[in-house]
Amino acid sequence: WGMYSSLIKKIIERMNCIENMQSVFDVKLIENKVAGFVTIGHEDGAQNTAGLLAMTMSAMGWNIPPHCMCYFVGGADEMTELDDERIAKNQVHELAEVLAENCYKLSSKLTGKTKKFVPPKPVDAAGFKA
Repeated sequence: WGMYSSLIKKIIERMNCIENMQSVFDVKLIENKVAGFVTIGHEDGAQNTAGLLAMTMSAMGWNIPPHCMCYFVGGADEMTELDDERIAKNQVHELAEVLAENCYKLSSKLTGKTKKFVPPKPVDAAGFKA
């Protein structure tokens, strides 16, 4: 609870070799890379989880934009089959667009490639209009 899953932890641990490439061999595999975070779950802890991920990725060398997270917190129940409907009614889509735009803008600044951000068109997911 309030922590990322064991699968995410395993991925982060395996990414440690990328971090070590820089500190040991001065090979910068993460240079000019941008990270954003999407967390979904039931109960509280989404902001804490995304914050822990942001801190970890920043320590590895990833660039973190402002408003770097998008999250959805489901109900206290275990009714995950209702999540699609709950997400459709939530502001997750606006948060996701802000996250994508901020990642894009930071990436453009880091690489010097500037193109106008074009948000993706809403999709029909599980019968619910975004």
